[in-house]
Amino acid sequence: MPKKIAICLLCALVHLALGPLGGGPVTAQGPVDEGMSPPPSALPGTKVARYPRLAIVTAVGTGSSPEVGPIILNGVSSVTSKYLGFLQKVDCLPNVPVDLTTSPPLVKLPTLGQYDAVAVLVHSQTGGKIYVDINVLDARTGVSLWTQQLHGKEDNVSERFRKLGVLVPKRLMKYFYRD
Repeated sequence: MPKKIAICLLCALVHLALGPLGGGPVTAQGPVDEGMSPPPSALPGTKVARYPRLAIVTAVGTGSSPEVGPIILNGVSSVTSKYLGFLQKVDCLPNVPVDLTTSPPLVKLPTLGQYDAVAVLVHSQTGGKIYVDINVLDARTGVSLWTQQLHGKEDNVSERFRKLGVLVPKRLMKYFYRD
């Protein structure tokens, strides 16, 4: 290969890697907002491809009351489209029976075949703190796929639980649906 062609190819590769004048990689999409990460991929074998239909339910844990569930689901649903809009279906389902005596929890969905995964949000209050335990289950098998705990101070309980609910969709996108 002549030396000029080799140098031109090398320059082209450097230009693609570093961008014009070393200003960063060249992308067809333009700049990426640093505050928001792009949605996860729906490539075959990824969690997005395996679990595109998500049900989100709540369950009453230690020291909490049933009135908290709708408050949490209200927070979740307020940002669901922002963080989980890449999914085929996301539903916040109130009043779904959840058996917490088993590990992982046993969810009794009325329409089991409509969902691939279920996020069970168990809310509790102990020791001056409030907690929301997120447990994502495979809807067909009941196997636990991922867990995470959110917590906050026990002041202004309703608002704290709502704020923890707002965090749930972002956590699911960032930690569960990322492969």
